[in-house]
Amino acid sequence: MMHRQTTINRQPAGRFGRTAKRPLRAGAKIGLLTAGLALAAMVGSTWKAPPALYADQGALVITMKNSRISLHAEKVPLKTVLQAMADRAGIRIATGLTAAELQAAVTLQLQDVAFETVLKRLAASRAFVYDYHPERKTYTLARAGLFGGDKPAHGDVHIIAGQDKPKHTTSPPAQPLINKPPPTRNGRRPAYLDGELLVRFKETVPAEKIAALHASFGSEVLSRVPALRIERVKIKAGLDEENALALYRASDLVDIAGRHTLRYPNVTPNDPFFGSQWGLGASRAPEGWAFTTGGAEVVVAVIDTGVRYLHPDLAANIWTNPGEIAGNGLDDDGNGFVDDIRGWDFAGSSAANPSDADADPLDGDSDSHGTHVAGILGGLGNNASGIAGVAWNIQIMPLKVLADNGSSLASIDVIAAYQYALDNGARVVNCSFGGPGFDPIEYLVLTNLRNAGILVVCAAGNGDDNNNPLNTDLSPHYPSSYNLDNIISVAAGMPTGALASFSNFGPVSVDLMAPGEGILSTVGASGYGFKSGTSMATPFVAGTAGLLLARKPGWFYSELKTAVLNTVEKATNLTGVVLTSGRLNAHFAVCSAGTIVGDVTCDNRVDLTDSVAAMQIVSGGGPEICEACLTAGIDINGDLKVGLEEAAHAIRREAGL
Repeated sequence: MMHRQTTINRQPAGRFGRTAKRPLRAGAKIGLLTAGLALAAMVGSTWKAPPALYADQGALVITMKNSRISLHAEKVPLKTVLQAMADRAGIRIATGLTAAELQAAVTLQLQDVAFETVLKRLAASRAFVYDYHPERKTYTLARAGLFGGDKPAHGDVHIIAGQDKPKHTTSPPAQPLINKPPPTRNGRRPAYLDGELLVRFKETVPAEKIAALHASFGSEVLSRVPALRIERVKIKAGLDEENALALYRASDLVDIAGRHTLRYPNVTPNDPFFGSQWGLGASRAPEGWAFTTGGAEVVVAVIDTGVRYLHPDLAANIWTNPGEIAGNGLDDDGNGFVDDIRGWDFAGSSAANPSDADADPLDGDSDSHGTHVAGILGGLGNNASGIAGVAWNIQIMPLKVLADNGSSLASIDVIAAYQYALDNGARVVNCSFGGPGFDPIEYLVLTNLRNAGILVVCAAGNGDDNNNPLNTDLSPHYPSSYNLDNIISVAAGMPTGALASFSNFGPVSVDLMAPGEGILSTVGASGYGFKSGTSMATPFVAGTAGLLLARKPGWFYSELKTAVLNTVEKATNLTGVVLTSGRLNAHFAVCSAGTIVGDVTCDNRVDLTDSVAAMQIVSGGGPEICEACLTAGIDINGDLKVGLEEAAHAIRREAGL
């Protein structure tokens, strides 16, 4: 996401290819980055820098064997390293880097790694982005990011493939990957907007009385959410927020008044890249696809930086408002929004203009945070292109709450997005953002979502301003820390099964862990890239809730939450870290929504494999059993265990008896 105090839990949360039926294995090469590499002929070749390099510019030795590189560089100019790699691999490397950047010294040692692995390591330390163009066998490098010293100050560097680019070999400098953070107080980003309040008025209070109250305090109304009777107020100069709050709260016209809280995308520290969609396997999503890959009737709202809704891996799964006629300038369905065909942009394109909201929720974030989140949750699957989301077939409702050039989310926009999701049929809401300020109005609106049966999946956050993870039992992170039972709070995990170093935790306030480091998903107009953050972990859970709703359309948040939390994969390293002591298991969650009697292996069928599995379990071995699935239909005789009855049932079923 973008910044870290209130996080859009992203690669930074807080800043992607498989073919049809199964996700790429961890460590698998990404086709868009590796296609066309003519390395086979380079077996055993070694390249050494000219002697002059040893004299005054360091040392460089590159060995290629079986299309893999071993590299030793000591204080060698980046340009020299790149040229040597290009020569050995038969690949062109074009760059948009400045001469000074190309002369920056590189010290790096790698043994027997793939070509793109070297680029990833160089990218992480030297701060550039690269694209690979297989038709030209060309890597294009461009500058990106805001940096302090020798490494990025926030977030991580993207490796992006497949973006729409002009037909040239040298890319212009890229826009910064991370927006500049807002001014801080004592090294911390602000929790509230200076000089602003959010005021909710009581029902039946006439507009003229509200206007008179504002006038008496010298306040200016900046925007409203009429359905919730909320107004964003700019207080007069010289009056501080606490005194203004006291004035409003003393009025019998006012229901709730609070400061205008800020939310930030969760930004994470630089992390190693784990190519491919390892998170799908780790969360057991592929096994869950035996039951369902989603349903076109399931709507999940993504409240974020917007979504690149024409991205080829997202376009077919973008929600369309059935009651609106595009482009006629009318509010056809009477929901208060004109031409809201694909959702709404509550933040507008300019952070300097809070009134430029419109009907186009296009993701203008240079980091593609919302687009990345949407791809994890609901990227189109089984289409022989790009990536697969947790739910292949689903409706993603894009709700944009961060301006294109913004660095924080105004809670008035987030609150309005919650209300839109509630009013327009969303069943699950994904919130990959957060911040430290308790907001009574946000709490109220989330309560309304609870009362409507809507599940809200929230990022637990990516630590404090110094990238130190927080125990949110002690240092709450909102909205994930609100004490509402329709909220699931999600921590981020690594491929090793450990909690990510940047992830918040809480044995009471954080429910479970899901994959969140080095996650591959959609970015830009047509590209794919890696991101890390609790922002990335959250859509794994929201997507699983979407799968559950495809099987159980009538379920409310309580059944969805129970299915997710009761089926986690327990891990001793998560005891005392998250409430469930476990990580997401989408397979067992979906299976627990109802399976076939006697389906011991939880693969949505009963055959001899179930009999074998049952006999193995009787003998003290066999596959892992989902206890929640026993009560959902596996158990034959009601003893809540797998035994001889289940083994015999499978044999009889196979024999047609």
